[in-house]
Amino acid sequence: MRLALVLWSGNIGGAERVTASLARQLRRDGVDARIVFVCTPGPLARDLVSWGVPFTGLRLSRGMRVLYRARGLARLVEEAGSDGAVLNSGGYLAAALRIGGYKQRVVAVEHGSLIRDEDSTPSRRAFRRLLRSCGTWAIDAEVAVSDYVMKRLVARSHADKLLRIYNGVDSRAYLPAIPDVGSRDARHEGKTVIGYGGRLVGAKGAQDLLVACGDLLKSSDCVLSIAGDGPQREELEGLAAKMGIRELVEFRGWVDDMAGFWQACDIAVVPSVCEEAFGMVAIEAMACGKPVVASDRGALPEVVVHGQTGLIYPAGSLPGLRDALRRYASDRNRRLSDGRAGRERCVAVFDIQACAAAYRELFV
Repeated sequence: MRLALVLWSGNIGGAERVTASLARQLRRDGVDARIVFVCTPGPLARDLVSWGVPFTGLRLSRGMRVLYRARGLARLVEEAGSDGAVLNSGGYLAAALRIGGYKQRVVAVEHGSLIRDEDSTPSRRAFRRLLRSCGTWAIDAEVAVSDYVMKRLVARSHADKLLRIYNGVDSRAYLPAIPDVGSRDARHEGKTVIGYGGRLVGAKGAQDLLVACGDLLKSSDCVLSIAGDGPQREELEGLAAKMGIRELVEFRGWVDDMAGFWQACDIAVVPSVCEEAFGMVAIEAMACGKPVVASDRGALPEVVVHGQTGLIYPAGSLPGLRDALRRYASDRNRRLSDGRAGRERCVAVFDIQACAAAYRELFV
């Protein structure tokens, strides 16, 4: 079986990371899976090369210009996926593929674009819904990455066949740390490490996390480690200095080895104030045996089971976030217990092998 997985670009985000991981697992399972980029491979190319996942691209600008290059897109996708294609969005991208002459089965994945559209202006929402409906005819099946997304998908124009397939994490790569092997930074010995991984933008709640951590970092043996970058970084570094905790906050920038990052943490935090369609950061941390403190936005309460694999607090509530962090920081046994439960949940529900098998079945 030969499948094309189509991405707009290789600028790394949740959808891009899980698509790359999916391609890798499909190839492990004997499927000739290849990535097609509408734009450029970007930073994701490095992982694809190291994993042996072939890729190609049109090198277009993102947007409706792809409709003018429909034949080129269809040709590349046909070469990469003679048995079918998985698109990381539907709408006019799917329409362009069909207009260009692609005749194989097309599956579109809803990673949360329709949720982001809800936050736009009324005119923008109407325009985006129109673009989405224009491509519905071109899709054979549509996948929601969570039940939360599925509820919104059924209320919109959609393909005849709908199903939910959870995103997956490679639980053979994301593993709990082995005691006494040295996954921890020597500077953190004796410290409780609170970890954040993601873009440094307002919607992801890094500022809330920094403010909520202030007193905790000053009054206990805790440090905050931040993996990620973005336009808010300079502002956050200034805020940490102003709060007098700059030496207790580590800004690491983009981290290639996220499994190693989570293994070196004790608590993972997903403080999003935006609606999350899934929560890849949460399952990566859970796979590494870490309890997750997460806001109640979007699908996060669907991924993190409150009181079992982590703690859910009201988004934007600094007291709620602060209390959840203190509960874990002061109770090592609970951290370990909830972390083990999170690992078990990942293996049972969010493993990339099950994810890949579900996608493979759509083309049998």
